[in-house]
Amino acid sequence: MSSLDALKEEGASLYRKLKWQEISDSPMVKSYTDWSMYEKYLGLGGDVRYEKPEGNYDFLVGDCGNVEPSYDYNGYIKVNEGKLAAYHFYELERLYKLKVSSGRHKIAFCVPKSKKWVSNHLILELEKGSKASIVVHEQRRSPGSTAIEVLLDEGADLELSIILEPDESFPSAYIIRKVIYNEGSANSFTFSTSSYMNRIEERNLLFKGSRLRHRSLVYSYRNLKVDNIMDTIQIGEGSEAYVAGLGMAFDSSLSSIRGTAVISEEARKSVSDLGIEALLIGDGARAYTMPMMKIDTGDVTAANHRASQQRLSRNLLFYLGSRGLTEEESTSLVLYEKSISILNHLSETKSFSEDKVKGVLKKIYLEGISRNYGPGGI
Repeated sequence: MSSLDALKEEGASLYRKLKWQEISDSPMVKSYTDWSMYEKYLGLGGDVRYEKPEGNYDFLVGDCGNVEPSYDYNGYIKVNEGKLAAYHFYELERLYKLKVSSGRHKIAFCVPKSKKWVSNHLILELEKGSKASIVVHEQRRSPGSTAIEVLLDEGADLELSIILEPDESFPSAYIIRKVIYNEGSANSFTFSTSSYMNRIEERNLLFKGSRLRHRSLVYSYRNLKVDNIMDTIQIGEGSEAYVAGLGMAFDSSLSSIRGTAVISEEARKSVSDLGIEALLIGDGARAYTMPMMKIDTGDVTAANHRASQQRLSRNLLFYLGSRGLTEEESTSLVLYEKSISILNHLSETKSFSEDKVKGVLKKIYLEGISRNYGPGGI
């Protein structure tokens, strides 16, 4: 366990020395995250103002909230992981922990408003043998990073929806960790819009007999960028991970959807399934899909990975048009159904997540981002 002051001091020293990324993502594209967009915000001063988010929540995290800050850290993010983690801790003013038991819980961060980097950090601990459904909602009006760590004790059962709404004008980074101890189980969902540059770094750690079913959905539009990384590391025998990500790129934006599934030598008789998909809507839209697997044991029950990039089906749009729908109505219907279907593994948090997804799609169409997405524009 480390104190927050010690982490801040170590972060201050390390971020000036560490690289954003040690190894290139690919020979052709050195990094799917454009780190130069973050670099210009390091060290900027300025005031930060926090506002309460709209809506009703059980817990508010931050200066406007009802959760007491903690000054000791016992999480899984290492300050020396890279420049992003180091700078995150350097700028972190308060750390928050919540230990929850069975029940339904809605959590939101206070909304930071600033032109300087703002770091948020929440550790959620689910008690042994408990069963809970949790919504975590984060909006920001500033550049910066948010870390969300979710620790499931033995035998705990969790349904989790994380909704991320960064400010389009600034770079944003999300460091998400889920740790599922022996015989724990989680159904989780992450949804995020894009920003100037938005990096969503999800990492799942599974112990013996644990089970994870995770879905991730990201939208990018205009000329904004999002890089969604979903890594799963199975270190316990008989663990199961079913992970899928969908990215939708509108206009001239970029969606990168990728991840690595690791089955360690100790994780015998385990199952890993990783699926990555990108949907391109618009001539200028771009996407990268890159699933990878690393298996260190020959004794696995199943291991699969797949990826696809596609545009909207002309045949499907023609069929819907023959049923009386306009081009825009057909396109919006397909995108809506595609998005909502990814939530089918949820129950108690599904309604909240579905409303957020529908709200973003409505915004995209109301602002006319999709006006060229009929058959002539795809």
